[in-house]
Amino acid sequence: MDRELLIEIGCEEIPASWLPGLTRQVSAHLDARLKQARLTSDSAAESYSTPRRLTARVAKLAERQTDHEELVTGPPVSAAFKPDGEATPAATGFAKKYGV
Repeated sequence: MDRELLIEIGCEEIPASWLPGLTRQVSAHLDARLKQARLTSDSAAESYSTPRRLTARVAKLAERQTDHEELVTGPPVSAAFKPDGEATPAATGFAKKYGV
């Protein structure tokens, strides 16, 4: 299910000569941050501005992030366990690092 995202930033008086550049930057930065957060959209962010407001709108934004899969390999079994089956510091350190 898609949602609409609207961000409005209230500001002090912004000089009129700055508005075109700021308007482009708001939409570009929002698109970059959404991509970094793995939130997909069918269209680019639209941005608008007035001397006291900067706004950005994404008409259809995914409600959930896309799935992220990461393959992590640990130490080899020969280095992770002692002959009696007890975990070595390499195995416990790896487990702590990944919260296992």
